[in-house]
Amino acid sequence: MAPEANLYDNLPLLGTTIRFVTHQPVPRDEPESDPKQVLLTGIVVGHEDDILDPVRVLLLPGLKLEDGELLLGHDALTLNIGGSDIREVISTARLYDGTDYEGKFVPTHANVSYMGSAKITSMIMEADGLYLSFEEELHGDGIGLRGVASSMDSLGIGGEVLRHYLDQEHKDHFSRHMPVEFNEDAEPEDNDWLYNDGDVYAEFTACMDGRAAIHVLEATDSDNHGARKGIGRKAIKAFREHFPHIIASGVGDGHIEGLLDNPAFLFWKKMLEEDLIDGIDLVGDKETLTRENIDAKMAEIESKSLPTP
Repeated sequence: MAPEANLYDNLPLLGTTIRFVTHQPVPRDEPESDPKQVLLTGIVVGHEDDILDPVRVLLLPGLKLEDGELLLGHDALTLNIGGSDIREVISTARLYDGTDYEGKFVPTHANVSYMGSAKITSMIMEADGLYLSFEEELHGDGIGLRGVASSMDSLGIGGEVLRHYLDQEHKDHFSRHMPVEFNEDAEPEDNDWLYNDGDVYAEFTACMDGRAAIHVLEATDSDNHGARKGIGRKAIKAFREHFPHIIASGVGDGHIEGLLDNPAFLFWKKMLEEDLIDGIDLVGDKETLTRENIDAKMAEIESKSLPTP
């Protein structure tokens, strides 16, 4: 898991803009000279191998992002520096929802993608005029820089944070209008919920930007599984009344070849075509299935389903 805040007593938190020195190598023709120190600025974006020192820094000199531009984390120029090389803390970052960052991983958007059964969540913060997205490693053993962008929209993760999806006391919070209860078995910060209207049981994540990521949807009575009584459609309509964007996540059981015979996929495909949901995250496929790309994706799926000569 991410390091506790009190472990950072002598080192800056993620997103902190710092001034630090680097040590240039001694020139070959001046072997007796001292290493030259160069003063640089950067943003703290991690630590090496879960050790607080050295610090991983995103180098700001030369980083010029145009409006709407995104730089993926693995393409960003970063350096590992020792804590003793830090000379000045220029500014600290704030989480995208405006709160102060205290050192722990705080997902502001969930359901970025689902690879296998592992959920990847992102933490977004604003630092030095840039928007940075971090993701928690799949096994919970570190935080990695996902991307750096000139705007929140450029990150491609979600829109504005809607506080009434977080505050259960808010009069517009969905829990006041839907048969749901908080999922006590999940991590509290994930905002995971259980839905049960008597006919349908569902597990879903409520995201800060108004998206609902539905992970499980099934009839409470096993005799109604695949019965086509409209109870699933009725439940999705209830979600649509409170969530402007709905994604079915983890669909397909990891086998794209069997999707055309997969009842869950066929149900969600129908919901997508009827505008009751907005996307389907297939297990093992990084691209969300939407109304805009469904024809191309179905052609791809069908081609993979044909027997090999």
